[in-house]
Formats: sequence, structure tokens, C-alpha cells
Amino acid sequence: MDNIVIFGASGGAIKVAKTLKNLKIDFMYFVDNDKNKWGKVVEGKIVNPPEILCKEKCHILIASDYQMEIEKQLSEMGLIGNIVIKEELIMDYVDKHIEEFNYLKEINASRQDGRKLVFGLEEGLVLGGIESFTFMLANEMKPYFKNISIFTKKTDNTEPSGLENNICYFNFDYDDYWNSIKRLVEVILQSVPCVVIDNWQNQVLIAVAIVKKYFPGLVRCISVIHNDKVVLYRKAAFMQEYMDVITGVSKKINNHLINDFGVDKVKVQYKESPVEYNKNLKRNYTVDKDIPIKIGYAARVTKFQKRADLIVPLMFNLNKHNVNYHLNVAGDGNYFNKLKELVKENGLSDYITLYGNVPREKMPDYWKDQDIFLSVSDFEGASISMLEAMSYGTVPVVTAVSGTDEFIKDGDNGFICGINDIEEISNKIEYIEKNRVKLTGLGNRARETVRVKSNKNDYINYMLKLING
Repeated sequence: MDNIVIFGASGGAIKVAKTLKNLKIDFMYFVDNDKNKWGKVVEGKIVNPPEILCKEKCHILIASDYQMEIEKQLSEMGLIGNIVIKEELIMDYVDKHIEEFNYLKEINASRQDGRKLVFGLEEGLVLGGIESFTFMLANEMKPYFKNISIFTKKTDNTEPSGLENNICYFNFDYDDYWNSIKRLVEVILQSVPCVVIDNWQNQVLIAVAIVKKYFPGLVRCISVIHNDKVVLYRKAAFMQEYMDVITGVSKKINNHLINDFGVDKVKVQYKESPVEYNKNLKRNYTVDKDIPIKIGYAARVTKFQKRADLIVPLMFNLNKHNVNYHLNVAGDGNYFNKLKELVKENGLSDYITLYGNVPREKMPDYWKDQDIFLSVSDFEGASISMLEAMSYGTVPVVTAVSGTDEFIKDGDNGFICGINDIEEISNKIEYIEKNRVKLTGLGNRARETVRVKSNKNDYINYMLKLING
């Protein structure tokens, strides 16, 4: 595929550029909507304005967090049909270099005793919903699998309790992309017959595809789509021949996969995500109006997706309406320092506590101490953080992202607000704060919803059925 252009010129685009360079795939240049980047050189290539795309025929690879907005822009430019995803380029490279794996033909790949379970977790052992889901599922699958491995990269985070011996570290450096794929192929082959639960649709999936080309019956791939992102839909559509099962974490995700991106509906499955549920939970709510109501935000502190930039404007609104509250932020991210700076500059320190990352084992105590769960995200899959909070009776006030309407009945067990609608979010929090007597009922109904829909045993049985085919 010739005449490739990368749309975006920031962190994600640099990772893609390094991957292509490692695979000796050339591209012409970057384009970016930020005029301050025009004319600059990134990874040896110049950054141009988007208008240049109308002047020559090219394939456009979007490498930006703002995929949906850029796709809309390209559609308006009449260029939506020019979009490619990096997996198309990578798999083309795989096909052209498949002889490098011909040694696999000589291997007796069926020599292993018993099936093994492999989890793909390329982004590392960070504190997030995908990681929590993986650790819970890995621990619950121990009685059914003799060998369980989690393929991940080294980070500063500690290894999850009970899984210290199951972690397999890989170098997922984009500068060394092809060698990491080769290493993954070798390790997967040592594990066959195996089932791979693919969480990120990245390097592990490419390695699975290569192994399947040689041993199609010895690797079963269950790909979990955790997020309502158009690029994940495109990946699933393109790579579905290597996925035995595709399970979205919300009905909305599954509907998009089938109806909008042509994924084989036979492969698409759904079950609500599981969370731990403490049936003996005893908790109290802040019903004394002289004490600030406690609002919990537990997520990455980022502007993209999580919209942590809305926290300070929300606090201004709450203060304007004389809401008696305290916001407890558990999480870290690239907006954390900026948020801390804005809080100090605007004299908001008395209304907020910035904890940074909270260890996983302390999160139950964190949720038991919060009255309200807050999410201002632009998009999600089905937020594990939200479900965990609801399981502890914390009342959700969230934006109308994927999965929320499957768990929340507005006004009954929580509140759903418009995306980016600070006024509505503020009004819902104010309503709860002024009507604290309703917290117990709202919280109990939130717990009951999770108990029924996110039952861990039901999910394990569901996953075992997928694993066994």
C-alpha cells in the first residue's frame, strides 16, 4: 500500500510512525489540525495541514485520540474512503514476510498436555477497568486451567495479588515491533493448545494471527472490545477471521460491530461485565447536611476520554449553587498536575482531595466512603469503575456513554446526564445533596442492579462456554 499519510502528529502518531519504520513501511508525511505543528519535522517527516490531502491520492492512517472527529472531518472532505488502519499495513507486511515463520512447520505444536489460558494486556499493570477485569478473570479461572499467563509490559505498578507467578513481561517497544511479534509467536507456540483472551487488539492479536496461519486449530481467540471507539470497530472488522469470539462489554458496542461495521453476528456475544459483590456490606451515607456530601471520581486523570478538564468548571457550578460537597479524586494521568495547579489557582483546595493512584486493595474502602460516583467521560465501554462503585451502594451520576443505560434507570438507582453537560451534572448532584434522605434507597437499588446483572459466577460460566466453544 503506497502513498500513506499519518493524520496526527502527537504521541500516538509517533508510536505508529515508529512501528511503520521498524517494518520498513514508508509514509509520505504527517497532517495535523494544529497549525502550530505545520512545517515542523517529526520522526523525519514534515507535518502538513489537512488541506493537502485533497491535492493527491493517498491512504490516510488516523493516529490520534480524536479518531471520530477526524473521520467526520474526512467525510466532509470526501475522503472517508481513503482511511486505512495500521493493522492493514501490518498484516500486509506479515503476508510478505511469512517465510520467516516457516520453521513453525517443523514443530510438533500439539505436544503440550492440557490447554493454557493467555491474557493479552499490552498496556501494562496500570489501575484501570481493563486491568481489573483481567486480574479478576485470571484469578477465577485458576481452578479450570493448569497454566495461566498474562502477557504485559513492565511498569512501576506492583503485580496483582495472587498472580505474581502468572505475569510474563515483554518488550512492546514500537522501535522493536517486529522482534516483539516474533517473541510473542514463540511464547504462544509454547503454550498451545491455548485460549487467548485479547483485551487490546494490538501485538498479541497479530501474533495470534500468525500462529493461526500455521496451527488454526490450536489457538482459540476471544477478543474483548472494552471501549466504544470507532478504531476498535474497524480493527475487529478487519481482523475478525482470526477472532473466534468477539464479546463487547455493552449491547451498544455489539450493535455497532454488527450493523455498522459488518462483523459476523455469529461471532459476537454479550454478557454484562462482572464485579465483586459483598453481600454482607454495611455502609453509611452522609445524611447530615452540615457535613459535605462525598463525591468519588476514580479514573485516569486525563483530558481525553475521561474529561478531567471538566472537574474545575463543575466545582465552580456546584459552588455557585451552594452545594455542600467534597470531591475525592483517585487516579493519575497526564492532566493530574494541571488539575492540581487549577485547583490551587482558583482557591478550590478546600473542596477537593487529589489522592493520585489508590492501590487496588484499598478501593473497596474508598467506595464505601463515597456517597456519589462521578463520571464525566466522553465515551466508555461499560465502566468497571462505575459497576464497582454501584456494588458498594455509591450512587452514580454519569454521562450518557455506552453501557450506562443498561445499568442505570435515571432517577431510580442513579442519574444519567448529557455528555459535556456540566449544568445537568451539577443539577443532579445538587438534587442528591439537597435530598440526602434518598441516598439509601438509590444506593440499595444500585447495589441490587449490579448483584443481578454483574454476577461474577454467571460471568465465569459465560466465559467458560466461550472458551470451550
